[in-house]
Formats: sequence, structure tokens, C-alpha cells
Amino acid sequence: MDLSRVADVLIDKIKKDYRDDIALVVIMGSYVYKDTHSKSDLDLYFVPKTEGGRNLGMVFIIDGIGFDFWPISWERLEGIADHNERITSIITRKTSRLYMIRFLSAVIWQRLRMHTGN
Repeated sequence: MDLSRVADVLIDKIKKDYRDDIALVVIMGSYVYKDTHSKSDLDLYFVPKTEGGRNLGMVFIIDGIGFDFWPISWERLEGIADHNERITSIITRKTSRLYMIRFLSAVIWQRLRMHTGN
């Protein structure tokens, strides 16, 4: 199964119908490391903008493969950037620049704090 195609379909649907509800979609897991096999799943999380967006989380199965799509807060995302959780992620290429900048700013800020000791 082409995991990137599944991600593209989901992200295109969000951009079309839920752009006001979801700020950022992030992919994580084996797909990030390009270490997939025939039964690899696709794990995606997102930062909701609205309460309706928060309710868009889901788990679904295609051809016997599970897919996870769940909401997280900006605070938790910043904690991930600070390595408080062992989650490695990539931002999807169809994210708005504003939210991509916010995510990358959190990562950069945490890296600076690590190197300066503040």
C-alpha cells in the first residue's frame, strides 16, 4: 500500500473541508524513517484550531492496515519538540506557513535552550 497516497488523500480532505478546524498535520513513526514494510501503518497527529477540529480524530483500517489520526495541543507539541516525549515527526508538506513557522519556532527555541543551558 502506498502510505504517502493515504496521507495525501486525508490531508487534501482536511484542506478542502476542515481548513478552519485544523492548524497542523504531522506524520510520525516508521514512515518518517522510511523503514516501512507491507503491513506498516501510518500515524498522524494534528493540532486542532477549534473544538470541532478536536473531534476529527479517528482510527481507520484499509486493506487490514490500521491508521491513527489524533489531536494534540500546541503545549504537547512544544513538549515533543523539547524531547519530553520520544516521538519523531515530520510536518506534512501541505501545512500553512504560519503553523509550520510556529512548529519550527518551538523546535528551534528548545534547541537553543539546550545549547545555552537556559
